[in-house]
Amino acid sequence: MGENPFPSWFEGKILDTESGCQTLLVGVSGGPDSMVLLHLAKKWMTNCGRRIVAVHVNHGQRELESDQDEDFVASQCELTGVELRKYRLILPLESGEEALRRERYACFVQAATIEETLFLALGHNRDDLIETSLFHQFRGSGMEGLSFRSKALSHGMTLFRPLWRAARSEILAFAEEQGIPFVLDQSNSENKYARNAIRNLILPEIECRINPAVRDAIWRMSVAVGEAQDFIRDHAREVLHGSMVNGNQDLFKASSLRNYAPAVLAEAIRQIIANVGSTSGMDKILRIRNVIYAGSYDEVALGNGMWLIIEKKFVWIYRGFKGQESVSHKDLATAAMGIFPDLRLSNVVSTELTAVENCSFSAKLLMLDGHLGCFKAICDGVNTVQIRNRLPGDLVGRTTTLKKRMIEQSIPRYLRNFIVVFASGSQVLHVEHLDLA
Repeated sequence: MGENPFPSWFEGKILDTESGCQTLLVGVSGGPDSMVLLHLAKKWMTNCGRRIVAVHVNHGQRELESDQDEDFVASQCELTGVELRKYRLILPLESGEEALRRERYACFVQAATIEETLFLALGHNRDDLIETSLFHQFRGSGMEGLSFRSKALSHGMTLFRPLWRAARSEILAFAEEQGIPFVLDQSNSENKYARNAIRNLILPEIECRINPAVRDAIWRMSVAVGEAQDFIRDHAREVLHGSMVNGNQDLFKASSLRNYAPAVLAEAIRQIIANVGSTSGMDKILRIRNVIYAGSYDEVALGNGMWLIIEKKFVWIYRGFKGQESVSHKDLATAAMGIFPDLRLSNVVSTELTAVENCSFSAKLLMLDGHLGCFKAICDGVNTVQIRNRLPGDLVGRTTTLKKRMIEQSIPRYLRNFIVVFASGSQVLHVEHLDLA
């Protein structure tokens, strides 16, 4: 048998776990990790009769050096016969790491769309993942942020990390041995970036003062967390499926969600948020979880004009418009009519009605969704009533306020001012969607 042309730490087999992976995007910065990945991935995919496309993102943060890196990657791809897609970001100098990462992944998604593929390989190595895990711990991340995987879902793509078990030193040694050229990013030595500070200052200090094998310890912990998180993630996916109302991925039964353990519910919330293309820190996830368990009400902004609405009975997504910074009760009530087919709401101009027969009253009103609705009620003992929305001081019976009755029957606050009321003075005789008995 011939010698294996691939180093033991290269997990090329994960590229074979997806039958549809006929075209693989490879993120290439020009550094040693990405150039070694490009070299190995090209060999692996070519042996299998499949195609790779390199993707380079020029962040424009190092001016001349950024352009030199782009030229280097272009020349290496031309030399090795690899197709290349190049992107140049227009961002202010000194843009933060998160902003750069967000825009970089947007470029990957764009390239994936053009190439009609859902598969991306990146050169994350063992040391990168250890540093990222520590970074996420400092930020208070949940289990997802502390876990390591060779394959993950990200931004609608399958993300492969074939170098995830390789130490940075092993990759550099392999590049030197195989004569693989690369460039070095001089900004990696600048500790103004959080990950650089962890790599250059914090980890060496921990190794010196606390645990010389701290990298191994973090690695073992994060792999174990990843295994546990995979189990919780799969269980949470089943929970969400079982909690959906009529298959609506924006609507869930709160009573069903409350039945599950805290870790499972937290992951289910993370998935709900991720499914609408948003992300959230652990503090927001825990806030949402606490409200669900308490059976309380909250409106949580998710960004991009979306909110998570938490009620005693339901948890649902409000989808507004991009750039929307606030949401009114009328916005929510109108959206709710699209989610709950039996819901009928109107912003009523108070009108006096006269009984038709047998104390029966009816009126046609323009509802919040723009349709006409016929509202009817039988109100014994009166010949005239007002049809309107609720007013301060409205009573059900002698002493119970309408507000109290709405709270008792879990009517969300955003609906209360648009529910149609039949009343005689302050005495409420009939309320749409409310049991007055």
